[in-house]
Amino acid sequence: MNASVESAPVEAALAELKERLGKVTDVRRTGAVLVWDMTVFMPPGGAPTRAAQLGTIEEIAHGLETDDRLGELYEELGPYADSLPHDSDDASLIRVGLRDYTRVRRVPTDLATRLVETAANAYEVWVKAREESDFATFRPWLERTVELRREYVECFAPFDDARGQFDVRFYLVAILFIIFDLEVAFLFPWAVALGDIGLFGFWSMMLFLAVLTVGFIYEWRKGALEWE
Repeated sequence: MNASVESAPVEAALAELKERLGKVTDVRRTGAVLVWDMTVFMPPGGAPTRAAQLGTIEEIAHGLETDDRLGELYEELGPYADSLPHDSDDASLIRVGLRDYTRVRRVPTDLATRLVETAANAYEVWVKAREESDFATFRPWLERTVELRREYVECFAPFDDARGQFDVRFYLVAILFIIFDLEVAFLFPWAVALGDIGLFGFWSMMLFLAVLTVGFIYEWRKGALEWE
């Protein structure tokens, strides 16, 4: 136990949180074993039964993940997490756990269960359709999956991250890096062939660089590169 835990209530709450999250992990791993078995050993025609089993696992796991008691524990442990270094084990556990708890609470248990059951039923159809190159038989399942995914997305407010993994600014910076990497990739063959392409090639590249520069300045002035 971390030495900075100063009171018995905090220590007890942290232990209870870890125990509850451990149970969630156990249930999720049980579901993962069933999925593995479905993709490796499940005999033909077993999809409906396996889908029902996975649906039951998902219902149990979702119930554990959205239990009100978890929210109470995260609220109780908030001040403790704030007192720790940001990257410490306990602070990270509480911060990431609260993020996941907030996200999963937005998704109804029934929807989460239907998503899993549909995926399990669709898998067997997909395998057969791929073997026979008969994807028309899979289309109804694909449409059903898309419909359920739309329901899932609607559980989140606009501009919320349905998966809750990364800040969108990571993607913005990554896109800028890709753009300038491509610029460098264009500059090398341009420099090699500059003697052959003449002034037209020179000014074409200058225009290309000018457009990139204007775009970068626009991003900078709009604050897209600011993290605070």
